[in-house]
Amino acid sequence: MSQPNYYAVIPANVRYDQNLKPNAKLLYGEITALCNSSGFCWAGNEYFAGLYKVDQKTVSRWISDLERGGYISVEVLKHEGNKRKLFLSGSLAKVVTKKSRPSDKKITRVVTKTSQPSDEKINPYIRNNNTSNITNNITENKEESALAFFEKEFPIRFENMMIQFKKQINDYEKFVQLFEATVLQEKLEFDGNVIEGRFRKFAINWVSNQDKFDTKVIELKAEVKQEKMGGF
Repeated sequence: MSQPNYYAVIPANVRYDQNLKPNAKLLYGEITALCNSSGFCWAGNEYFAGLYKVDQKTVSRWISDLERGGYISVEVLKHEGNKRKLFLSGSLAKVVTKKSRPSDKKITRVVTKTSQPSDEKINPYIRNNNTSNITNNITENKEESALAFFEKEFPIRFENMMIQFKKQINDYEKFVQLFEATVLQEKLEFDGNVIEGRFRKFAINWVSNQDKFDTKVIELKAEVKQEKMGGF
C-alpha cells in the first residue's frame, strides 16, 4: 500500500486522551490521512504493523482503544473475506476526499498536499449572501453557546484556536463564561468568522490582563441577565 498523500489530523480530544497510548494517537492521524482518499480506510493490521514496526496484536489493541473511545468505527465485510473498513467518527468524519462516500459529498472541500484542511460546511444561503434567514435562525437558537457552535461547525479552526490560546489562560472556565457573556451582550451573529475574530481579540486581551478579570465575570453576567429580563 502506498503512503498517503494527504494531511493527517489529530484533534485535541485525541491528543489529550489519557486512555490512549501515544502510538494509538499517531495511528488515528494515519487513519485520517488514509480516509481522505476514499472516505474510509482499507488498511489492515499488517500494513500498520509494518509502518510502526510493531506486531499486529499491538495494532489491534490500538484500533480497539480508538473504537472504544468513539474516535473511529469498524466495519467487517464477511462476504468479502472479512475485509475491514475503518471510518472516522465525530466531526472529523466530515472531512471530504476525492472519492468520498455519497453521504459525505455535500460537506467541505478536498484536502490535498497543497491545500489547507477545511471543515467549513457548504451553505447555499451563505453562498448567495442571503443572511437574513440565518440571522433569524441564530437569534432563535441562542441556547447553544458560541464556542459550542464554533467547535461543532468548524472543528479544525476551533482546535487551532485552542492550541494557540488555551494553555496561556490561567482560568479557562472563567474565561469561557466571560466570553459567552460578552457574545450575548454584544449580540454577535453566530457566524464562523465573527466568533473566531471576537474570540482571538478577547483571548489576546485576556492573556495580557487576566489578573484584572476576577470580578468582571460576575458583573457582566449580571448585566446580561438584567438585559434578558428586560427583553421579555
